[in-house]
Amino acid sequence: DNICFLIGREKIKKVLEQSQAARYVFCGHAHKCHTASFSGIVHAVTPSTAVQFYSSGNDVFADHRNPGFREIIVDSKTNKVDTRTIYLG
Repeated sequence: DNICFLIGREKIKKVLEQSQAARYVFCGHAHKCHTASFSGIVHAVTPSTAVQFYSSGNDVFADHRNPGFREIIVDSKTNKVDTRTIYLG
C-alpha cells in the first residue's frame, strides 16, 4: 500500500521472477496481515505480535484485532506449503 512499502521492491520483484525456485516469500511483521501473489509467487506478510494497523488511502488506523502470528507448514515430500494466520485471544 502507500503507507508501508518496500523501497526497491521492483528490483526484488525482478530477481524473484527470474528465480526458478522462488514460490513463496514470507516476511513480517508489518502490523497487519497481507497475502497476495505475483507471477505465481505467493508473498505473505505476518501480523504483529503487538497492535495491528489498517490503512485507507494515506491514513493509518489502529486495528483492534488481537496480536497474531503466521503458521507455515511445509510438506517435505510434496513441497506443498500451507499457511494460516492465528490471532491470539
